[in-house]
Amino acid sequence: MALRIKEIAKAKGITMGEIADKMGINPVNLSASLNGNPTLNRLQEVAAILGVEISDLFIQDSSYINGYIETGNNLYPVKSKEQLIGIIDKVDGIVQIPSCTRGKNLKENIEAFYYKSINNAESGAIMMRYGINEVFTLTYDSDHKRFSLTLCKGNSVIEFMTFDFAKYNQSDAPQSHHKNHLVDDIMDFIEDVYE
Repeated sequence: MALRIKEIAKAKGITMGEIADKMGINPVNLSASLNGNPTLNRLQEVAAILGVEISDLFIQDSSYINGYIETGNNLYPVKSKEQLIGIIDKVDGIVQIPSCTRGKNLKENIEAFYYKSINNAESGAIMMRYGINEVFTLTYDSDHKRFSLTLCKGNSVIEFMTFDFAKYNQSDAPQSHHKNHLVDDIMDFIEDVYE
C-alpha cells in the first residue's frame, strides 16, 4: 500500500525536513527509508510526530469492504462496493452506511444512528470502516430496544456486545443536547478493542 505521509504533513504544516529533525536523522535517509520498505518502528515514529494512527499513513482504498450487514433475521456478507450497493437497493431498514475513521465523525455518526433508530422506532444497521481491516457493525432491534455491536478485524470477529436501551434510563424521545451514556459506552468499547 502507498503512503500518504507528505499529504498529511502538508495539511499539518510540517515539512519532511522537520520530521527528519525530530527523528534525529538526515532528510535523505528518511525519504529513502519511507520510499523503500519502511519498518514498523519508523512508521510509528512518523505517525507519533504527525499525531495520527499508523493506518492513517496509508492511502485508503475506498472500494475495500470486509464485513456484513444484519437486518432482522438476515445476514448479508459484504466484500465489495457492488455487493454493498446491491444490499442497500433491496433491504429496508439500513439507516446509513458512512465510511469514516476514528474521532469526532465516528461518534457523530453513531449518535445520529442512535437518535434516528430511537425516534423512528425502526430496526436498522450501520456499518463503518474504521481502519485497515477493521470493520464494525452496529444494529438496532426496535422490538427489544437493543443495540448490538460487532467488531471485526480481517475476516474474524473480535468482540460482540449488546447495549440495552432500558438500562440507560433514557426516554423514548431523547434530546440530542443531553449527554448520551449509551453512545459513550459504545465509543469506549470500540476504542478499547481497536487500541
